Amino acid sequence: MKLALSQSIIILVVGLLCAVSGAKQSLIRQCSCDEYSSCKQMVNKVLPKCANRCQHHLVSSGANFEALKMCAKKQESRLKATFDCLEKSYPNACAKGVPKKLPQRYKFGIELALVKELQNTMKEANIKADVNPLVEIAKKFGRCARNCIAKKTDYCMESKKCVYDLPSDTELVKQSKQCLIQSKFLVPEVVQELCFCVADAGLQKLRPTCKAIPLKRVFGQ
Repeated sequence: MKLALSQSIIILVVGLLCAVSGAKQSLIRQCSCDEYSSCKQMVNKVLPKCANRCQHHLVSSGANFEALKMCAKKQESRLKATFDCLEKSYPNACAKGVPKKLPQRYKFGIELALVKELQNTMKEANIKADVNPLVEIAKKFGRCARNCIAKKTDYCMESKKCVYDLPSDTELVKQSKQCLIQSKFLVPEVVQELCFCVADAGLQKLRPTCKAIPLKRVFGQ
């Protein structure tokens, strides 16, 4: 199923946030692949509505939400390829047969890992601009969208009944980065193009960061 307008860019963040949510340590069964397939269909269905419902977090910062969606649309094929890469990277995340018993995950561990990786990537690229305010906006939007999706899908991705067999939050984020590189999204020219598009959509504070992106391969292994 082709992801609809702006779904692909949101599902990478929201999907990661949802997939590893839960309490800490207690053992729980692994989700079946049928459960995952059904849940993914429900998430794809409600995601555009939830994105629209949470747009106020972006609009309050001066962004034009429709313009932001068009920025995402331009990169849709690369982002879909990234999501497909992530799925293929963890073929045993869901149970095809007898499920394992797995520990639940710390709810915000993936969020912390995402922010840390962003900081490391900017350091690699020698970008010194302060993007913390924009990160906070993205976090608020992501949490809002995740909560909306959870309610509309009966918490299928945050079920207390089952979890997915995934690596640590840090390893999951590193693999996401490799998939972004493989899909030719995380390359300077594309990142800069998207950055300026988002800035033109109203997030003008991002413009100095966009200009600071060196047009050579800086996003490492």
